[in-house]
Amino acid sequence: LPAGYFRHDPEQLFHGSEVHKRFLSSGTSGTTRAVSLFSKQGLKLYKVGALTTFRAVLRHYWGNTSERVGVSLIARAAPTSSLATMIGWFAEAGEMVYTAAETFRTNVLCHANNKTRLYVWGTVANYLQLFKCYNSMPLPADSLVFETGGIKAGGVSIDLNEFHQRLARFFRLKQTQIVSEYGMCELASQAYRFGGVEEFRFPVWVVPFVAATPLAQEGAGSSVLYDFLRQDYPYLFATEDRVLLKDKKFKLLGRADNTPLRGCSLDYVIDMPAGLQVDRQTNTQTQADDIQTNMPQRVATLLPALLDFLATRAESVLAQELANSSLARLACLDLLESLPDNWEQALRRSLPQQELRRWLYILPSSHSLVGFYPLCFGYCLGLSMLVKLTEQRHLPLLEALISLLNSLSPAAQINIHRDRAIKEIDAVLCYGSDATIVRLQKTYPTLASFGTHDTVAVIAAEELGKLGAEVSKDVCTLGQRGCFAAKILFCVGTSVSEAAIVALQTSMSAYNMPRMPASERQRYEEMGAKFIASHPFQCGLLTFAAKTSYECLLPRAGGVLPLVLVQDRESLVDFLQQQREIKTIACSDSQHVDGKRCVKIGKANAQTWNGLHEGQPLFAIDECDEC
Repeated sequence: LPAGYFRHDPEQLFHGSEVHKRFLSSGTSGTTRAVSLFSKQGLKLYKVGALTTFRAVLRHYWGNTSERVGVSLIARAAPTSSLATMIGWFAEAGEMVYTAAETFRTNVLCHANNKTRLYVWGTVANYLQLFKCYNSMPLPADSLVFETGGIKAGGVSIDLNEFHQRLARFFRLKQTQIVSEYGMCELASQAYRFGGVEEFRFPVWVVPFVAATPLAQEGAGSSVLYDFLRQDYPYLFATEDRVLLKDKKFKLLGRADNTPLRGCSLDYVIDMPAGLQVDRQTNTQTQADDIQTNMPQRVATLLPALLDFLATRAESVLAQELANSSLARLACLDLLESLPDNWEQALRRSLPQQELRRWLYILPSSHSLVGFYPLCFGYCLGLSMLVKLTEQRHLPLLEALISLLNSLSPAAQINIHRDRAIKEIDAVLCYGSDATIVRLQKTYPTLASFGTHDTVAVIAAEELGKLGAEVSKDVCTLGQRGCFAAKILFCVGTSVSEAAIVALQTSMSAYNMPRMPASERQRYEEMGAKFIASHPFQCGLLTFAAKTSYECLLPRAGGVLPLVLVQDRESLVDFLQQQREIKTIACSDSQHVDGKRCVKIGKANAQTWNGLHEGQPLFAIDECDEC
């Protein structure tokens, strides 16, 4: 049942005994307002479900305390609003203070100095109005702030993470105390995103899918839900939102094509507060008018085609290149997770200088997936790109992507270049070793380059048993050939379970990883490594010493993971901070290392396309004094 159905004849498929309640959509999209009908029993289920889910979120933060006060910026005088009705149900379960932005400080101060827990509800528009009234509004340290979705304000998309940062600064809270709610008047259940997690999750009685034939429980596509509490409309429900779905959690990607914007995604004519403006000027000067005009059109053209390519073709082609379907599937899921939430903002971060329009792109020798990010961004920016490959090198996945980009309208200007002679280029983009970059700078002074990039994993020793699958994924990424594949596993503690090591080896061997060469085993044994069991892929258990050499620890061939037991965490942190080549650390929550780029274990290869790479703009030219 598509969401648009409720704008036309919602009574035709109504299964309740009689209509008891009518909710209306916001009606500010220029389309007919949706009418959502509930029977008396259906409304009761809606209320029970909403309260159950909301209380579960509160328990996550506060335990079972019942002493709490809500503050709502959402007006109560809106009987046809499902959101206002839901806030009213929360008020029945505990004290609720309704306030306008102008009186917010006065109403909050009545409760801010006692021990009562405090939570705030508001739409994004409500909070933007609040920002106009106050520079900041500190709340008690354990308060929670609920927002009901992102909007487009002043014609510029607000990035949800950036908006949460703004809310956290305004209320003097941690960003993990900002909670997003996702719901609509047509459903009876809500999804929440909280605790620093980027994905939303419905309660267990809602079954999420993405549109496919048959329906899929993972992947990217239009969201389809079955809500067991929506007994008045017992159908699969197409929300017309695009999502990335995995493990029953979803990340919002935007609206489906040719569908109207809905409530929380609508255009509001309001001023942007300080700190939320997307910088339309870059460090590389204002770009040509054609880039400014065509970039949104190119993004709108690329995104559906790219999502379809990743969902239908990429995995089978990549499986040929990697000779492993499991690795290919994981790589495609990582690519889907890497797509930016805000394309316009990411593209503007990556902009090259205006005169640099023709680029030569030199790939690393390891794999082809690194080509997706620059080529897709190059297409959206209207750059002309030559991809340098030798006569002997064929990359089916990348060649298929280039063919796809060149088939779009407007078409890309991307070609594979196999000749030695390079003519008529303005700049070079290169991924390679540090030594390769130094050599290339002598030939191509106008060079955007990214050199040696190593990744290691750091977890507590006792966590190995429960994090084995995540470690395996990070280590085996692209057959150990990727920059973000973990080369070494550091376990902090006094001992490591041998059973956990055997389980880890078994998990990694399932990816058809190469067998460890005898010479590599001998080298590690001479360093004191202990090999627990015989597997094609093996872990050499070493003890971290004060004079440990990073170069010696690194594998020289595939098929082996040095597992280094570290009893003194401070010495490990000092060691990692000294290694220039280590750019990324995949770590558990307890093992974050300051001074390095840390990602969650299991997510090492899901690098968000934010317009930067290793902290610098994707197409930024290195300054080379010697050149």
